[in-house]
Amino acid sequence: MLEKDDKEYCIICGRKTGYRRFQPIDSRQYYIYGAGQLCQECYQQIYYKSK
Repeated sequence: MLEKDDKEYCIICGRKTGYRRFQPIDSRQYYIYGAGQLCQECYQQIYYKSK
């Protein structure tokens, strides 16, 4: 049985990402293999830092 709150949380900031825990990782955006799910904002801060 799934919990009411079955969403993934960002591994950096802790916000809900909108993806369900059991959703295949191949169909997600901002998932980092070996680390976990990021939210869009944290992903962009890490990979698209302005110079």
